[in-house]
Amino acid sequence: MLNLIKKIVLFLIPNSFIKRRHFHSSTYHKDNFFVMTIFNNNFCRNLLFKFANLFKSFSKSNSIFYRLFVYQSVKKENFNNKSKYLYEIDYGRETRKAILISTNEKINLDYEVSDNQYIWFGVILLENYFYLFNINKHDLEIKITIKNKNKNKIINLVFPTDDKKHGIAHIDKGDSWIDISLNLEDFSNSRVEITFEFAIVNRSFLMFPKKKDPSNNVKKLITDSKGIAISSPIPYFKNKKVVQKILYISCESLTDPFWLEKINYSKKIEFNNIKEIISDSTYYKKSYSVADSTMPNIASVLSGLSPLQHGFGDYNNSIHNSQFNEKIIFLPEILKKKKFTCAAYTVYERFDPLYGFAKGFDLWSQVNNTYDTSAPSANKITNAINFFKDHNLFLYCHLNRLHGPMLNNGTIESPSMFSAESISDGINYNFNDLYTDRLKVLDNELGIIINYLKFNKMYDNTTLIITGDHGAALPPKWKMNELKFPLYEHHSRVPLIIKHNKLIGNHEPQTVNYPVSSQLISFMEILKSQNLNIPDYFKDLFQSRMIDIKSALSEVIYHPMKNNYGISLVTENSKIFKLYEVDWERHVVQKVILEKVFKINSDGIVIDEDSMSNEKINDYENLSNQLNKIIDENFKFLKNYSHTKLPNTVKKVL
Repeated sequence: MLNLIKKIVLFLIPNSFIKRRHFHSSTYHKDNFFVMTIFNNNFCRNLLFKFANLFKSFSKSNSIFYRLFVYQSVKKENFNNKSKYLYEIDYGRETRKAILISTNEKINLDYEVSDNQYIWFGVILLENYFYLFNINKHDLEIKITIKNKNKNKIINLVFPTDDKKHGIAHIDKGDSWIDISLNLEDFSNSRVEITFEFAIVNRSFLMFPKKKDPSNNVKKLITDSKGIAISSPIPYFKNKKVVQKILYISCESLTDPFWLEKINYSKKIEFNNIKEIISDSTYYKKSYSVADSTMPNIASVLSGLSPLQHGFGDYNNSIHNSQFNEKIIFLPEILKKKKFTCAAYTVYERFDPLYGFAKGFDLWSQVNNTYDTSAPSANKITNAINFFKDHNLFLYCHLNRLHGPMLNNGTIESPSMFSAESISDGINYNFNDLYTDRLKVLDNELGIIINYLKFNKMYDNTTLIITGDHGAALPPKWKMNELKFPLYEHHSRVPLIIKHNKLIGNHEPQTVNYPVSSQLISFMEILKSQNLNIPDYFKDLFQSRMIDIKSALSEVIYHPMKNNYGISLVTENSKIFKLYEVDWERHVVQKVILEKVFKINSDGIVIDEDSMSNEKINDYENLSNQLNKIIDENFKFLKNYSHTKLPNTVKKVL
């Protein structure tokens, strides 16, 4: 009987700890149906908690806790308490690096305090306390002690745990992290010890109590169960003379609107706000997306690598069971050298930290539904900038205003943003005008952000990058699974606008007329602006010579067959596309399935794309050799830095 119980537990709880988003959100995409049902049932979850607490010596007890709430251990970076482990904790909609403690533990931190310094941290009370103990009418108490050789300061905080609107148990909406800033001005230029103590007390919270509650009469919960998380504290400075901002705005399905104008696409497009940004920026007139779909593009934004290098984008090749190779360095990890706080606001469950997208970020906020009121928006961006106004901030945002179906407007924008004519045309599968209506919405949102930065005198010291993850898949070429040439211009051409920080260099507005790969150039330019070196492995990759050969690269790993790989190389006058059959296990090209060559005019427009003429261009041999060289070195890199597989227990459920 005991062996049977053990087998059941071992089936439910894998050996490896699995990073997971808040259970009720995205579990359905990571587990088989049986496991999903067990862990999504409140009664079963309660039993599992009791089992884990009853048999703490059992090897799987910790796995149960981590399976439900805590995900994978991470490096002890940015955390100076050597006795505690740092974890990636997903709670609500946010993922943060944090430690997990019980109510009978203390956290001791040591800091060398500079002038005018603060510390920002977050606290949450995890669900297991609500399952194990009846504490809905209790309070969470936090006692913070700060001391150096000469001073001792004690701060007492109290938060209600009530599951009603104002309590921290109100977890259904995902607003679960309590963010706190700690003023260390009284301890400037000294070494301090900071102690955090947590308790659960059985009293009803009153913001303005008529009588002081005698603490000695308050019953406290003391438990070894780890249910309190504190995010890794981040030092920052109030009113620092120069505070830098790097704002990266990636827009879903954003074809370069000025390229659309060149090809006389739909009705007249007016983008006053985008044009205002361009007047202060470097505008890359011939910018191409590095891939044809969202996930590999975002991976390229954060890593500076192409899809074939980082290996993320092969949707058919077990991508949902994979995560990034830990040796690949992400942009936020490099920016930490310049004391940047790194935050992200994203939409789509594909960006789940399960796959490693949150590497280096202090805060990763993700919603799965485009029409969720918490989805990234101009207001959400400006609120984040305001919250981190005293930090050096890298803020990555993925806006989803343009993704189809465009008639499914939800609650994001007023229906008045659409014209009746464009809606009527959209019903008849002519989405051109409807798409330009959505572009106007995007332009308005960018205007809100620009006005906010200027009003708050942050515009000059902000690096602002605006681009698309890829272009719009608009009719008649929008059924990607039926195409043999997915990297067509509508879907490849994206804007790339980089407004540089005016306080860290002399950057005159300019237009770049040669082709570039948007995600790769933006990665390089951000590091260049901060005088930061690219990772060592870049010296052997084509990115290091792209500007010299003035070319852009686009790839499609998933296309439409599992073993297909497509790539296009664009120069100032020509474009070559090749579709290969690939052995992904051995990382070798088996044969060329399709090859197309195109001429490009001075406006960056491919000539006669629809007929896909096979006419050989003058520099065909050179282009073909360049392409072969790139593929060879990319496959070599992928062999050494291939993404790692998650445990077999994590499966995609169709």
